[in-house]
Amino acid sequence: MASSQQLDNSSKGRVAVLGLGISGIVQVKNLVQQGFQVVGFERNDYYGGLWRYTEDKEQISVLKNTIANTSKYFGHYTNFPFSDNVPTYPRASDIYSNLQDYVDHFDLLQYMRLGITVTLLERSQDGQAWNIHCTSGGKDRVERFDKVVVCTGPWEKSYKPRYKGEEDFKGEFVLGKEHKGPEEYAGKRVVVVGMSYTACDTAVDLVGVAKEVYMSHRSGVRICPRIVDGKAFDTKVTRQLSSLMTFFDKYIPWLGDYIPNKVMVSNMLKVYPNLKPEWKLLPAPAFKNTWGVINDHIIDKFTSGEIIPLNGIKSFTPDGIITEDFNGQEMHTEVDVVIFCTGAYFDYSNLSPEANPTIHQPKEWENLEHSNGLLYPRLYQNIFHPHFIDSLAFIGPCKGFSFAIHPNSDLISQAISQVFAGNLNSTDKLPQSKEEVDEWCEGNYQANVRLVKRWRTFRTGPTIARDFESFLNDVAGTSVNEYLGGWGWKAWKF
Repeated sequence: MASSQQLDNSSKGRVAVLGLGISGIVQVKNLVQQGFQVVGFERNDYYGGLWRYTEDKEQISVLKNTIANTSKYFGHYTNFPFSDNVPTYPRASDIYSNLQDYVDHFDLLQYMRLGITVTLLERSQDGQAWNIHCTSGGKDRVERFDKVVVCTGPWEKSYKPRYKGEEDFKGEFVLGKEHKGPEEYAGKRVVVVGMSYTACDTAVDLVGVAKEVYMSHRSGVRICPRIVDGKAFDTKVTRQLSSLMTFFDKYIPWLGDYIPNKVMVSNMLKVYPNLKPEWKLLPAPAFKNTWGVINDHIIDKFTSGEIIPLNGIKSFTPDGIITEDFNGQEMHTEVDVVIFCTGAYFDYSNLSPEANPTIHQPKEWENLEHSNGLLYPRLYQNIFHPHFIDSLAFIGPCKGFSFAIHPNSDLISQAISQVFAGNLNSTDKLPQSKEEVDEWCEGNYQANVRLVKRWRTFRTGPTIARDFESFLNDVAGTSVNEYLGGWGWKAWKF
């Protein structure tokens, strides 16, 4: 049912929101509250993005037994918590149900067009608006919008490394998003490539169904269970700790890496004191590149032998893979199926050159050893197209300020809505010249180059998360910075 507080739907202009997952849904709501005429486009016949399970192998989705990696205390929209009967770490079905309640509460379905694929976003011929080419049921059409927010998700384009001899392999290659359950792998020998959230969930899902389960990974990883010392792990990340880490990141950068790594590794060794060296989980890459994985079962499965860890794949044979054993000697493992959980990227393929923030890729970036095909999006504050700050924004290509998607998306969408509405109270919140935009974008690019020179990362973005959050709170007008971020009278009074 609709909220008793009716949303103002008078029009300040037409805004399109592309993609109706967690980010797109809250973006629609916040734009409507600012008085825009909003249309949300979603290619699926449902909203909610990957949080609704589907057997369609072309669509990324949760597994039937997926559990969230953030607790219900962090992973919800502003002033819209989960119900009391939801467990500390919600199931995928709980999250989707919460999204349905949110859409119903704010009466958002009326702004959504489901089952429509956007094939092209381009600037209008008069240069004053955006044209969206879309198709549904075999019928094509073009619609004009004043502003656009792209929320199509960061995991749409799967990345698979290439290996020597892979063309000779007689078994089956599967992308991580194509795995929908263990049943089709019954009696087969399966190797999962990667050590990400998806890789760990997939490998655990196969146990007890597949004949043999292996995990092949190239680098270490910090692994932590969801509950530590009887509490949700993410409740340990306090605002005071975040402020301290921001200080270190700015003024003593090596401590900004050392301390969180030390805390994570200490927790890992406390919970799992019998880690075997041959698993090669530690040491892990720099914390800022890849902070770790939350999983309750993967270490136990290693210990029991139900999942066998392997080093990274060197090459393929017709019936298996070549890796190195603990002593550095080549070893051959026979497998029937290889599931690649090796990363996924934002898909820019339906954006015209003037809309695409990755169209001019620096050669320096392309040549970085650890870029792994990741495109660098040149976006002001990792959100706004530098040439169209007041009319084209993105949620998804870049990392946010938090590990929880709900608060990330909510605050970013609030900031976008305020910028699009022109509601800023002071001119110093946004750049006043092209030179200022270029200077910020270049500084952010160089910071990300330094990051990726050390090791790969799954997304680019702000290198000091708290600064990004501070910018968002300023632009969104939340007053959080005044009450929690400084030494002014409001903070002291609070």
